[in-house]
Amino acid sequence: MNVPEIELVPVAQVKIVNPRDRNRVAWLAIVSSIRSVGLKKPILVSRRDFSDAEGNTFDLVCGQGRLEAFKELGEDFIPAIISDASQPDRYLMSLVENIARKAASNRSLFYEVRNLLDRGYDSIAIAGKLGIGRHHLTGIVHLVEHGELKLLQEVL
Repeated sequence: MNVPEIELVPVAQVKIVNPRDRNRVAWLAIVSSIRSVGLKKPILVSRRDFSDAEGNTFDLVCGQGRLEAFKELGEDFIPAIISDASQPDRYLMSLVENIARKAASNRSLFYEVRNLLDRGYDSIAIAGKLGIGRHHLTGIVHLVEHGELKLLQEVL
């Protein structure tokens, strides 16, 4: 599996190209989550050929809420994946992220746990990041490590 490289980019240099309004309560939940357990998913940005008048060197593709939460928390840098996708593809990625908001499925939980395991996190850290009880997560990790996606979908 090809895991994208994550870089720390300056928060002040990321321009929100396609801003959207959000529910303040939901946004405060993002801020609270990042404050307590850290960032679960890096933002996605593209590198500009030249800085604009405000000094922006990156355009945000996905992750407006996470970026704004980092600003609220006074962070100078944010983990990001830098995309080299075409501009139309970046717009499509942004659109998909904004309209595909729904509760995480068992399938996405399976892949998220597997992703965090692949990145070297232990069960205790994963439980904290995902807000799942440690004992419950131990069972999920066992299923993930044995490739039991179908069983996981049935029991969760």
